[in-house]
Amino acid sequence: MDELQELFGEEALSYADFAAKLNERGIKLANIKAGGYVDKGKYDKLAGEFAKYKTDNDVSKYADYDTIKTELETLKAEKADAELAKEVAEANVDAKFQRFVMSEVKALVTDKKDFKTCLAEYIKANPQFVVNTQRQGVFTKGSQPNFDDGAKGGAQSTNKKMNEILRGARK
Repeated sequence: MDELQELFGEEALSYADFAAKLNERGIKLANIKAGGYVDKGKYDKLAGEFAKYKTDNDVSKYADYDTIKTELETLKAEKADAELAKEVAEANVDAKFQRFVMSEVKALVTDKKDFKTCLAEYIKANPQFVVNTQRQGVFTKGSQPNFDDGAKGGAQSTNKKMNEILRGARK
């Protein structure tokens, strides 16, 4: 109250004069009902406790924090790759080609297409990587080449058949 008495002195002040005198002396007013004031002693005590809490619970003070964080990120990436590899294996992709197919499909993944969709499209376009798919080739079942020159009553050898075709083409 003494400070207010010094501000007003013996004269009446307008609001502008009152605000100017408060600023001159560095006095700030607060509404105690709204919680706008904290005792300086309480504030200093709480600030000290907070600083002590921060130093006691600072995670970065541990020497291996960065190593552990990097290892965690690596393990998360490996887990994600393992889940993708499982999806590729469940899609009946031949074991010899699973890593290749997985890398190809990962390159096709976008914000609009997830891994499963891209995998299904890739397999549809490249059925040669899937197990138990009939591969169209030169030979069909029962017509594999044999090299016994017709011995044992079998069919002619592939060599003889090719020679006959070539000789017929020369004539």
